[in-house]
Amino acid sequence: MLITLIVFSGLSILVNHYADVAQENTEIQQQEIVRQQVSNLRASIEHEINTSLNLTMGVLVYVSANPEIHQKEFATLAHSIMQYAPYIRNIGLARDNVISHIYPMEGNRKALGLRYIDNPHQRDAVLQAMETRKTVIAGPVNLVQGDEGLISRIPIFLNNEKQSYWGMTSVVVNLQAFLNKVGLSKNEENLRIAIRGKDSKGEQGDIFYGEPGLFSEQNAVKFKISLPTGNWVIAAAPIHHSASNFNESDWVLIVGFAVTILICLLLFGLLTSNTALNSAKIQVELASEHKSRFFTNMAHELRTPLTSIHGAVRLINSGALENNPEQTKELIESAERNSKRLIWLINDILDLRKLESGKMEYQKSLQSPTSTVEVAINDIQPYASEYDIKIELQNSISPDIKLDIDNMRIQQVIVNLLSNAVKFSPNDSVISVKTTLTETQWRCEVSDQGKGIPPDQIDAIFSEFSQASASDKKDVSSTGLGLSISQHIILDHNGQIGCFNQLESGAAFFIELPLSA
Repeated sequence: MLITLIVFSGLSILVNHYADVAQENTEIQQQEIVRQQVSNLRASIEHEINTSLNLTMGVLVYVSANPEIHQKEFATLAHSIMQYAPYIRNIGLARDNVISHIYPMEGNRKALGLRYIDNPHQRDAVLQAMETRKTVIAGPVNLVQGDEGLISRIPIFLNNEKQSYWGMTSVVVNLQAFLNKVGLSKNEENLRIAIRGKDSKGEQGDIFYGEPGLFSEQNAVKFKISLPTGNWVIAAAPIHHSASNFNESDWVLIVGFAVTILICLLLFGLLTSNTALNSAKIQVELASEHKSRFFTNMAHELRTPLTSIHGAVRLINSGALENNPEQTKELIESAERNSKRLIWLINDILDLRKLESGKMEYQKSLQSPTSTVEVAINDIQPYASEYDIKIELQNSISPDIKLDIDNMRIQQVIVNLLSNAVKFSPNDSVISVKTTLTETQWRCEVSDQGKGIPPDQIDAIFSEFSQASASDKKDVSSTGLGLSISQHIILDHNGQIGCFNQLESGAAFFIELPLSA
């Protein structure tokens, strides 16, 4: 009887345990599916916003070069844009913050002459766009036509020495048509969705779409949607939940299997199953989060130059600029710059994948580190000279000192550190490169006179797509993969790489490599 009770109790515990495991796995899988759907929806919304803004940037560039634009010219440009983005209600120009051009004119003529600064509903967003020199998306607001809309305002500055403020570009978007375009209604077939962040205020903004209660649900998936200034937050949860993965035959198999191996495995299973489950769950979640974050960042980095190229090509192809060769040339040059950025990004991604998979081949030989540093400085000096930045080398190490390294890859690391130093240094400053020796290691330290690294970002500085802060140099681009690649290369050479903020100002990055035996 006692043995029967023990067997019955053990089977009951085991069956209940595996039932809980199945339920938990189902919820994890379901949440991952929801996470992927919402991530795709977020990417679609960001893509559509960037597409419409990049199309509108053609108007901004044209007005910057042609401040005395006529209504007919403007109507031609606006018409071509609205053909590609049918959810746009109208596009207007406000010279000196007074609406002077609008398309279509029908139904919008009364808006001509409206002074933004005198209108309390328009003033704050206009002043914010002027101050930040960035696009500001306001709303949703109630439109005169009876539905809701978003208003995107883009400041226009002339292409002169003073970069004088010309006025404002205003784009009114039908909210429901926009959400239909990005596929929101299709996703609502199996998801409950809500969006908050009115006037681009993120978590502090009002909920303007969906069920307000979603944001307080513990299992709801939430993502930030990046806007030119500020963000929205989207929350989603599945409509239907599956109660269990098990059917009657599964229960029979589990019970029969448990009876057969109960004596040998019951105690071991009870002690180890929870630990193994939790560990596997954490590994799956971490892997899924890393994969999702990497592909989301990669998609964002690829999308930015692609949408810029796409917008430029569309505007040129529309024929709107056929009588303006100078403006056409500017758009082509912009497309070429963004094409180069795509090539850099793809090459960095390929290098990073090789490094992470251990498939990177190194051509190591005994090399003088002094020569490697000098070549790297010579390579980066023209770039530094564009900003009147000097690079000073402090080296007292004999050229006879040799390291067993892949010379090209170590040179790549030092060039990356120097390039970052130039990017975040003020004009007319000095970058210091110092090399030292210990009994076992060679050390190279690159120091700049910039603002330093925010303390809360030092630990993540070598992560993929990590950039501690924005550079003051507007013409500088970066893939955000250079430091991660550099870390892999140095670790593969049995070395170390790190960074710290200096006492006075600026940041310092260093690498340490072992001396050859």
